[in-house]
Amino acid sequence: RTDAEGLYLAWLLREFANRNVRVTLIGFSFGGRVATGAMHALAGGKLGGRVLPGEHVQGANISVGLIAPALEDDWLRKGSYHGMASVNMTQLSVLYNRRDAVLRRYWLLDAVRGSMALGYTGPKGIAPRFDGSSVPVMARDCSPSLGIRHDEQQYYSQDCRAGKQLAKLLESSY
Repeated sequence: RTDAEGLYLAWLLREFANRNVRVTLIGFSFGGRVATGAMHALAGGKLGGRVLPGEHVQGANISVGLIAPALEDDWLRKGSYHGMASVNMTQLSVLYNRRDAVLRRYWLLDAVRGSMALGYTGPKGIAPRFDGSSVPVMARDCSPSLGIRHDEQQYYSQDCRAGKQLAKLLESSY
């Protein structure tokens, strides 16, 4: 279902890009998977074997914030499942938790032992932007304040201060 939602969001992002509307995406858990999938599809990548019909956009300069993202930790690398997402990224912020009890078992989704969630490990590598430059990445392990919880509200209310970090994305977008 996240692939289908990613395609819908990619269509909306294309409409915003065509109207020169600045956008910042923030996604928690599977919302992060939808957000990066949409960015990938917007650039012309496939999701679930489908592509966004019509023209593709590259260089849209969208800031992305991911909180405990439920997508594989290598999907944002060049040539990976969401490897074209970075083509439209201005910057990326990832808040993760190395003790998250839910994301620790992420590999059970696809039954591929060894696959780890980005929200559990933190970023392992990000493909370059449209111009070939590196995407500025801010990553923070929030496990000291969250423990084993997979709870979005805790990212905002505990010492991780997700609201403050994600507000920086919004400020830099405008």
